[in-house]
Amino acid sequence: MKIIFYASKPDKFAVEITSVNSFSFLQSCDFYPIYNKANLVKSIQSEVQEELIAILTADSDEELMDLVELKQLLHAIPIILIIADDSDTTIHEAHKLRPRFLTTAGGDFNSVLSVVKNLADGVPKPYC
Repeated sequence: MKIIFYASKPDKFAVEITSVNSFSFLQSCDFYPIYNKANLVKSIQSEVQEELIAILTADSDEELMDLVELKQLLHAIPIILIIADDSDTTIHEAHKLRPRFLTTAGGDFNSVLSVVKNLADGVPKPYC
């Protein structure tokens, strides 16, 4: 199992969520922080999508639109999406990615970890 974390820049939240201790319950899974869109695309294209979980952050409407442009590439991957705000417009756009979990950057970090754990537990054990 590979968990991809994407943020356009390593801000405080990105550093917190990518800390080794945060994902200690997934020791048998690989965790990869990615901080640029080209590397995100390359990483997704090079992996077996059934073995991926993606945690994606969009700090602005522009970043969310950039991610929405990748929806065909992301369609088979369980996505946890962390957005900048909870306005109706932002939420409407975010749902185009069909995330398994949607929250804002100010949301509960433990909820994100719980969803990742549940998604990983749902993957057959040879992968994780």
